Order: sequence, then C-alpha cells, then structure tokens
Amino acid sequence: MSAARDLFLEVSRTLAPPGNEVAYEKLYQAAELWRRDGQHFSAGVAMSCAIDAAWGNPDHMLKAQHAGLLDFEQVISEQSPDSPVSLAALYKLKQLLARSLWLFKVDCEAIQTRIREINSELAQRLLKHFGNSEHASNYLVRGIVIVTDLDGKWDVQFPAYEVPMDVEQRGQELILNIPSAFHLFTFDGDWQGAHKIVLEHAIDFTTPGLKGWLAVTLAHVEKAKAVAWFDKAADAFAADTLPVALEEKGGH
Repeated sequence: MSAARDLFLEVSRTLAPPGNEVAYEKLYQAAELWRRDGQHFSAGVAMSCAIDAAWGNPDHMLKAQHAGLLDFEQVISEQSPDSPVSLAALYKLKQLLARSLWLFKVDCEAIQTRIREINSELAQRLLKHFGNSEHASNYLVRGIVIVTDLDGKWDVQFPAYEVPMDVEQRGQELILNIPSAFHLFTFDGDWQGAHKIVLEHAIDFTTPGLKGWLAVTLAHVEKAKAVAWFDKAADAFAADTLPVALEEKGGH
C-alpha cells in the first residue's frame, strides 16, 4: 500500500465532516504523492474529496476543483481510450463538472455543453472498442463496474443486472458504476444512437427499467406509435419495484 493510499484511507475511515482543514491537507498531500507516481486518476479522486473537506473555504474548494479536473483530463489525454482508467476518468470528469454547476460561479451553458460532449465521447468509445466484445451486452446495454485500489490495480466486472446509475463505493477499493452506451444516449436524448443499440441488442433488454427505456426510445423514433410505446414504458417502469426479499431486509 502506498503512502498516498494510506493518507486517503485514513481520511475515509475517520468520516471527516465537511469543513475539516486537517482532512483537506491530508487529501492534498495524498494527491501530490500520487501525481509523483503517475497515478493522476487517484490524485483526481483525492481532490474531488478535498472539495468537501474544504467546505467553507471557497479558495481551497476552487483549488481542489481545478486540480481534480486537470488530473482527470491528463489521464484522458495520456491513457489508451479503451483502458479502464481512461473510461473511469471520463466518468469522474463529467461528475466533477456537473457538481461545479451548483458549487461555483461558472458558465453553466459551457459546462453543460462539455458534459454532453463527455457523454457522447464515452458512449462512442464503448461502441467502438467493445461493440464486438464478449461483454458487449454490458458495455452497450446494462453497464459495467470498474474497481480500483487507487494504486494502479484495475478490474472490470460485468453484472447480469442493470447497473444502477450515479452510485459509487469508497473503502479499501473505489467501485464505480459506469453507464452503458445506451444509457448515455438516452441521458442526452440521442434517440437515434439509442435506437441502433436497441435494434442490435434487443435480447439484452431484460429488466423492467431497460424495457421501459427501450419503449421510450421507440416512442421517439416511431412517432406514429408514440402513445402505445409510452404506455408500454409506463407499464415496464411500474414493474420496476424492489424484490420483496430485499425489501424485508431493509434494502433500497
């Protein structure tokens, strides 16, 4: 375990509240150590967390924001476009930009345009590099899970379920849920892009949520049948409920 990871996990374990200067300094130091080792993705993650630690100190928050953006941009420019670290950096870059819309005074229109560009770039990478892979159903329809220890070890998992969006876990490992190309297209209302995936991978739309978005996609493409397709979408989404066994265990 690296010294940078030690510092990062120390802050994570203590669950430091927002506005903790000591936590901010430790995260800043961890990021510096990771950069020296060429681990710019991990440095970006540390800076993302440092924004919360600097809560109440606008200068430190903005400094952490800018540093994190630069770290993720460097990963994207230097790493192979189909590598787990590059895909994860695109996802985290979009996440950090979206957060800036309500944290800082920014050009909202420019930021929103950049977020759409990142969505499109990530979707196109998934199509180009993994459209013919044995796990195409995950990359294009269900989504993938990327796991890293933040010290250079990476793993990609391919769940049989639809990957829940905007969920990540931090602990001994960072676990990121990466949306599929289909989800990215629907986020931005690119119905033609989503429709192409529906045509080629219809068999993979097995969950209520996926069936619902399939119907929404067809409603936008087959406008004469839009009402019928939206009805089917509503029925599918209504069926997307918590399994009873999980609900009884307090799941969500």
